[in-house]
Amino acid sequence: MEKIIIIDSFFTDEDIQCIVNCLTNNFKTRCLERINAAIKGDYAYWGISLKKNFFFTTYLKTIIEKRFNKRFNTKDVYAIGQTYSQTSTYHIDNYNIDNNIYSFCLYLNNHTDNDYDNIDGSICFKDVLNKCIISVSPKYNRGILFPANYLHKGDCFNKESTELRICVTWKLQEVAQ
Repeated sequence: MEKIIIIDSFFTDEDIQCIVNCLTNNFKTRCLERINAAIKGDYAYWGISLKKNFFFTTYLKTIIEKRFNKRFNTKDVYAIGQTYSQTSTYHIDNYNIDNNIYSFCLYLNNHTDNDYDNIDGSICFKDVLNKCIISVSPKYNRGILFPANYLHKGDCFNKESTELRICVTWKLQEVAQ
């Protein structure tokens, strides 16, 4: 769990606004297939594939690379939306033994810090070895990079919020520099 990297205010205000504008009113009411490597699958109820969107796959990926001083190939990129009661199951994004596959999550809901204490919506990492769960709030413009073989799930907002919990996820393979 020591490889979870959390960076607040990850993108510039201008870039984050472009991301939000790209996604506004673009969510489809269908399940995205094969989001995760789990055999049973982990299907989101709301989502949009961004794999063919240059802004996400190239421009934003380059910023991610600079922030972490790593080079990546983009394996996938998509936005997931969850409403109340649409919590995902614990899953692993990639069973790669080499630890060179990462997931990078970016949160787009803009709340006050007090709201996050009341509405949930965290990403939870299950540390099986230490028998504990690490929970990270979905703060606006918060980026989280973690090895894709970490067991995790996205919690939905609770009934105190009527919003769609929005997360953009990049599946990235580290390449030699």
